[in-house]
Amino acid sequence: MIIIDTQAAEKLVEALKSLPGSDDERAILFRRIPQDDPESRPRLITHMQRHFPDSELYICDGGDIVLMAHRAPFRECKKAIYEAAVMFGAQPLDSIGNIYDLSMEAGALLTLLEEKIETRRKAEEAALARRSQEQSAAQAAHRRKHILEQDAYRSAGQIAAQRNLRREPSLMIIEDDAFSRRLVENVLAKEYRLTGLESAENALFTYARLAPDLLFLDINLPDVTGHELLGKIMALDPDAYVVMLSGNSDRENVMQAMRLGAKGFVAKPFTREKLFQYIERRVALRKETVC
Repeated sequence: MIIIDTQAAEKLVEALKSLPGSDDERAILFRRIPQDDPESRPRLITHMQRHFPDSELYICDGGDIVLMAHRAPFRECKKAIYEAAVMFGAQPLDSIGNIYDLSMEAGALLTLLEEKIETRRKAEEAALARRSQEQSAAQAAHRRKHILEQDAYRSAGQIAAQRNLRREPSLMIIEDDAFSRRLVENVLAKEYRLTGLESAENALFTYARLAPDLLFLDINLPDVTGHELLGKIMALDPDAYVVMLSGNSDRENVMQAMRLGAKGFVAKPFTREKLFQYIERRVALRKETVC
């Protein structure tokens, strides 16, 4: 007897497709072999080897075992099933396996095997997708933790002191959308010193280093939300002047930003007038503070 336990279903499909069409080719599909008993499979193999020494035994995924019996009388196949049922205590006695007369039923067995292979393939793809999602989630959580817990290396007092010593206002924008970021840069860079970041990766460190007078902050950033980053910036610099940017201007989105300390909200697409409105307001407030 030849025992096949690696890619057994696929190899069995190939064997069935290349059958010579003889009338005495039969297959026995065993379905109810106990899975929790480690001795059940060796016992079945020994039993079938005694009945059909000139055969192949395919041990398929999911517990199914298929015997390809060559020159096997139907009665002998039936007897082997009954004896296996008695061995494993299966009732009724013919419920442990099905006999396929391959001269007429090879197609039915092929269909069954191909469906099992497809089911297994989908299950493997789903498991792979779950693992990929879990890995992506773990990586995202690591990036988020790194961003929100990075050391800015400066205290709120140092940030305020640098801001007060500066004569001209400094602006900063954190916006992952390249088009929106360039739009703001094109509008403001001619008149103000402006630093743009495309992600929150080094946002806290850069903010502490530059001590900007005004920060335009996108709500929908990758890795962390603008709301999360806003909370960290306000903790780092209670005097921060932050204006949120977003295409989602629903009331709760705006109110959450305001609760966290934002001074304003600009909905996309931006207008030059709206941006300068906040800048002029901040500049005026800064002059009052310095005076």
